[in-house]
Amino acid sequence: MIAMNDADHRQFLIGNYAPPSLEIVRGEGSKLWDANGEEYLDFTSGIAVSTLGHGNPRWVEALTRQAGKLAHCSNLFSIPEQVRLAKRLVSRIGPGRMLFCNSGAEANEGLIKLARLAGSNAGGPLEGKTRIVVAENGFHGRTMGALSATES
Repeated sequence: MIAMNDADHRQFLIGNYAPPSLEIVRGEGSKLWDANGEEYLDFTSGIAVSTLGHGNPRWVEALTRQAGKLAHCSNLFSIPEQVRLAKRLVSRIGPGRMLFCNSGAEANEGLIKLARLAGSNAGGPLEGKTRIVVAENGFHGRTMGALSATES
């Protein structure tokens, strides 16, 4: 294993934040351990769209089983598990269709496009009439559309 240091981090990674002060090497549930064996509580149980904790045996087993069959496939094709999940979600939350995304930023981009489409379908030009209502001081992703909805 190559030990991380600040020089390596700065040379090989583009930082979104200040250089990290901890080198996290493993996690279990909501706990994390650094390279020195020190234990920490992970109050986010992951990050962003992965807030299921670390190393949950049921999640690991389900992920391993699915990865053994099909890890990822383009939505140019019909994927039975995806159709079943969409049907299950629609049955619980009401009429509509699902758009599965790989990140919150991509989901926000999709919603921005759908809002523009709805405005366009309502008739008339959109110039000067496009506004996005967002959570104040919220983080919405790092894509161009999502960044326009993020305060700073």
